[in-house]
Amino acid sequence: MSGTPGTELPGSTATLYEHALRLHRQSPDRPLRRDGEPYPDQEGRQCAPRPKRSRRSTPAGAAVAGILDRHFAHPDADPSRLAGRFQGVEVPIHPDEHITAAARRAGGRGRAAGRRLVRYGTDRDEVLVGLALLAAVGTTEDIPRVQTIGLLSCTFGPLAAHALERLPGGAEALLWLADRVAGWGRVHVVEALCRLVDDDPAVRPWLLRRAVDGDFLNGYFAGKVAQAADLPAAMAEPEVDAEVVAHTGRLLHVLSYCGGMGMTLGRYPRAAAVMRDHARRSAELGPSPERFLSAALLAGSLGEGADKASVGLAAEWEPLRLAYLALLDRDDWCARARSAAAAGDGEMRWLSEDAPPGLELRAFRGWSPPAEEPARRGAARAGRVRAAGGRKAGWRGWPSRGSWWAAGRSSARGRVSGSGGDMWSGDELDLDAYLARIGYDGPVGDDGELRADLATLYAVHRAHTAAITFESLDVLLGRPVALDVKALQDKLVQGRRGGYCYEQNSLLAAALERIGFEVSGRGARNRTRGDALPAVTHAVLVVTVDGEPWLCDAGFGHQGPREPVPLARPGAEVRQGEWTYTVREEDGGVLALCLLREGTWRELYAFSPQHYHPVDYVVLNHYSSSHPRSAFVGQVIVQLPGDAVRLALVGRELTRLYPDGCTERQPVAPDELVPLLAREFGLRLSERDAAELVVINRAED
Repeated sequence: MSGTPGTELPGSTATLYEHALRLHRQSPDRPLRRDGEPYPDQEGRQCAPRPKRSRRSTPAGAAVAGILDRHFAHPDADPSRLAGRFQGVEVPIHPDEHITAAARRAGGRGRAAGRRLVRYGTDRDEVLVGLALLAAVGTTEDIPRVQTIGLLSCTFGPLAAHALERLPGGAEALLWLADRVAGWGRVHVVEALCRLVDDDPAVRPWLLRRAVDGDFLNGYFAGKVAQAADLPAAMAEPEVDAEVVAHTGRLLHVLSYCGGMGMTLGRYPRAAAVMRDHARRSAELGPSPERFLSAALLAGSLGEGADKASVGLAAEWEPLRLAYLALLDRDDWCARARSAAAAGDGEMRWLSEDAPPGLELRAFRGWSPPAEEPARRGAARAGRVRAAGGRKAGWRGWPSRGSWWAAGRSSARGRVSGSGGDMWSGDELDLDAYLARIGYDGPVGDDGELRADLATLYAVHRAHTAAITFESLDVLLGRPVALDVKALQDKLVQGRRGGYCYEQNSLLAAALERIGFEVSGRGARNRTRGDALPAVTHAVLVVTVDGEPWLCDAGFGHQGPREPVPLARPGAEVRQGEWTYTVREEDGGVLALCLLREGTWRELYAFSPQHYHPVDYVVLNHYSSSHPRSAFVGQVIVQLPGDAVRLALVGRELTRLYPDGCTERQPVAPDELVPLLAREFGLRLSERDAAELVVINRAED
C-alpha cells in the first residue's frame, strides 16, 4: 500500500530458510511478525525485471518444468546450478501439475534439488521451486524443513500445506504450523487440516478450539471447519468446555459476515441448531466479558446491522436474536460487563461506546468510563499487540468488525455516479477550512471561486502533499480508521493530523469534487516489495481535465509524487523539483508509476483501468488497518515527500532520501519519538496519544 516501509534495504546473501529460523527463535510459539517481511531478497527483487505473464495459453508452471527437465537431463548436474535459473520466470505459489510431473520424472534427484533450494535458496522463486519439488517427491525427512520455510506463510504457505498434507504424520506437522502462521498461509493450513480430520485424533479438538484466530480471512475456511469438525455434534455433547463455546461464538460471528468468501451463516444447514446450543451453553457457563461480547456481536449480526448476503432475511433469525438479547439483559451479565469495562477491558469499553447497529445494551445505559492514565491504556494495548504477534489484536482476537463496520456504514454514503457528481461526498466538505489547512496559495477566479483547471489541480495537489503528513499512527494505537468526510475533516483538517492513502486520497477526492473536477478512483498494486503479484492495497485517483487524465496521489508516503502526473503520455519523463517520474503502459491497459533513483527506474505501483468507488476503499482500508501482514500493523510509519529530501520514519529508524541517491539513517529512541514527530513532520499529538505511543514503542524492547 501507500508508504513503502522496508525500502532501501542493504543487500543480503542470507538464505530465506535462515531468515525464517532466526525469526522463529525470537517468537517460537506464535506467527512471525508481518509474516517475516521484509525478506532478505527484497531489494534484489525490487530492482530486477519483473516476469511478464504470458498472454498465450501456456500455464506458468510449464516454463519452470522446462527448466527442471533440461537440468535433470544432465546426469551429473549439481542442484546448485539451479540457483538463479528462475529469474524472469513466473513461478506459481500453488501446487502445479507441470512442476509435479517434472519432479516425479527426476525422482531422487528432484528430491535432492528440492532440499538444496529450500535450505540454501536466497531468492523466493528458487525456494518456491524447491518446495514444489518436495511437495511432489519429498519424504518424512523433509517435514522439519518444510515447516520452517512454511513459517513465511503468506508466500510459502500454500505449497508447505500441500507438502505436509500428503506425507505420513503430516497432520501433526500441520497442527504445529497452524499455531504459528496467519493470514493467507493460515487459510491453506487450516483447509488442509479439515481434509485430514479423520486421519489424526488431535485434529478435530484443535479445529473446535483454535482454528478461528480473528483474521478477516477466516471467512474463507470457517464453514469448512464447522462441517469437518461436526460442530453440531460437539455443541450437543453432554459436557462442552468453555474453550469450545468461545470458539463457536467466534466462528458463528465470522459466518455472519463472510459473504463472497466462503460458506455463510445463511447457507450453513445446521446454523440454527448450533446457535441455539451456543446460546444455551453460554447461559449455563454464566457471564464473562468474552461471552458477553459474543452474544452482543451475534445479536447485532442477526438484527438491523445484518449482512444480508451472509445472513439472509433477519426475520428468520429473530428467535435466536431474542435468545442472545435475553442473556445481555440479565442482571448478572450486565454487572459483569460493567465491572470489566470499569477495569479497563478493551472489548467492553468498545461495546459501551460503539455497540452494533440497533443494539441498545442495558449494561452500559447511562454508564461512562472512569478517567485513567494514558500509560495504563497504552500498556494494555501494547500487551495485546505483542500477544497477537505484532498485529493489532481484534476484540479478544476476533475480527475487529466494530471499527470497520462503522466506517463502512458511514463511508458507503458516497453515491456512485459516472463522474464528478457527489460520489466523494464533496458537498459535505468545508472547503474553506481545507484550503486553509493546506495553505493553498494557487489561482482564484475574479469571483473568489476556484476553477476546475490544470493550474488549480497542480496547486491543490502540491499544497496537500506538503501540508498533510503521511502517517498511520491510529492503526498502531488500535483505533478505527474512518473514511467518511466528517471523520476526515475532524482528523486531518481540524485535528491537523495526517493519514495514510485511503484517508489522504479520500479527502483530496472530496476537495477536488467540491471544486468541480471529475474524479474517479483506482486500486493499485504496490511493486516496491518484490512480490510476483501483490494484492491491490493502495488507493489512487484519476482526475480528468479538458479530456486528459491525470494521476493524483497524496498517499504514497515519501516516494509518492508531489504533483499530478499525466497519464495520456506513457513514457514521458515528468520532473517534479529534483525528482523524476514516468508512467509505463503494460498489457491490458495497466499503468505503472516509476521513480528515477540513481539512474534506474524503480517501479512504485501499477493500476488497471477498473474504477474503484468509496465503498471499495472501505474493504481495502480494513485489510490495511488490521491484517497481520499489513505493513501498517504493529509499527510506527510516518513519511513526508519533501522537495529536497524525503523523510521516512519506519519503526525506530528515520531515513532521509536525497535526489542524488544518498541515504542517511538515524536511530530513534522511544523518548525521542514525540519530539521528532513535531520537529520533522509537523505532527503535534495530544498528551494522551503521545503517552500511549511512547508506551507502545517501549514495549518492543
